Amino acid sequence: MEEILSQLDELYPIIQTQLEMLRDNGYNLTSDELKLIHSTEDEKKYNNFITTYANKFINETNEKKYVTIYEMFSRRFTKRNSSDTFVYYLDPKINKGKDVNIQDVKNLIYFLGIVPTDILFITKTKLNKSAGDELRKFNYRHFLFTELQYNVTKHILSPKYELLDDAQKILFLRSNDIEDPEKIPKIKDDDMITRYYNAKLGQIFRITQSIVFYESIVKKRMGYRIVTDS
Repeated sequence: MEEILSQLDELYPIIQTQLEMLRDNGYNLTSDELKLIHSTEDEKKYNNFITTYANKFINETNEKKYVTIYEMFSRRFTKRNSSDTFVYYLDPKINKGKDVNIQDVKNLIYFLGIVPTDILFITKTKLNKSAGDELRKFNYRHFLFTELQYNVTKHILSPKYELLDDAQKILFLRSNDIEDPEKIPKIKDDDMITRYYNAKLGQIFRITQSIVFYESIVKKRMGYRIVTDS
């Protein structure tokens, strides 16, 4: 039981950020998941998380549904448009502190069965080259535990990020007489923000920064970034 509680304690902020990210990406969440990200009482929220999922794990382990805590949090999420993503937490005991390797990725694909629209792969250690090459065969996002310890989009200094849809992108390019999108300032496809919003190459972010003067006057500054791999 002590090990279960320790794992849940480590996963608490990670799960919360992961769920906020999926909500912001338009995925459906369960009632328990919504409570976790909507509650404003941090201590109560933490205690509810530990109690709810410790009991769930014990009960469902007895039914032989889960083997590890990490398997319990690995599941498929869907959107209204029928696209889906599978969130997979790799048990740190599997690679024992070493980099994630190609066999870990093959085990993930075997575990999935039917490959989803998108894979969200969350690990404690980084991917080695062969694992990264194998994952690139699929639509995937990879996050380290440390990257999800807090939600970067909720930082007080973080600007507001909005992905332009195809019509908005065309209008932006035409209204600003931009013939070559490569001239737009860039944001890399492996940037934390790009991965958070699941932005693809060629998509454009509208970035709005609010600047406060003299504690009351708010000025908004707007910029744009195009997602690129270079």
